[in-house]
Order: sequence, then C-alpha cells, then structure tokens
Amino acid sequence: MWVEITDKKFLGNKFVGVLTNQPVYINSLNAGDIIEFEPKHIARVMIKRNAPRWSELGDKMALVSKKCLEKDGVVRWMYREQPECEEDSGWRLFNGDESEDYNSNTNNIKIINIYYLVDKDPSLFVPF
Repeated sequence: MWVEITDKKFLGNKFVGVLTNQPVYINSLNAGDIIEFEPKHIARVMIKRNAPRWSELGDKMALVSKKCLEKDGVVRWMYREQPECEEDSGWRLFNGDESEDYNSNTNNIKIINIYYLVDKDPSLFVPF
C-alpha cells in the first residue's frame, strides 16, 4: 500500500496519510481513505526530487552512535554542526546515554547515509 503522509501526531508517535492506491488484500480500505499508522508500518520513505521537502542532504552521511543502531536502539539526541567534508551532512545522532569514553572510541561511531536512517526510523523525518 502507498500512503502520502499528511500529518504527524507527536503524541503517540503516529502518522496520518491518504491511501494513494487500492489495496488488493484489505477490502475495508479504499484509495483516498485517510489512515493512521506508526513508524513500524513504514517500509520506505520516498520524496520526489522536486518536492519542497526534498533535501540534498539525503545522499550525504551522518555520524551515528552504534547504540542507535542496536535492535531496540533509538535516536534521542541529534545536532548538526559544520560538515567536515563534501560527503558529510553535519548531522550527529546519539542514543543519549553514551559516555565521553564511549564516543571517543571510533568503533562506536558509524558513518551512515541519511536516507538509510530515515528508512530505518521514519520519525526522524518531519515532513512539514
């Protein structure tokens, strides 16, 4: 099913969108229906290159704590600084409980593509 996200409910971490195609197996839904769903229901986020929400940063990289990438890991702290090179977006993402020693160990910080991060956790992308 394809859904165009139209709103994000910050309480409860849910999205609202318009169903843009006719589901084959769910007869109770129709194209054009407004539906509510959670990040776990999103398989992929796609933004057209000419859309106002498109970001040229999506193809760039971010520094991400390994704790964010673990099975139950989440991003609780993120900031942006001056990019260090052409491929760098400047974004830095953390779980929030990393120690200074943990972050100083380069094995604990991964370089990850921004669009991969949005696919993994759509709540990182606020489409408005």
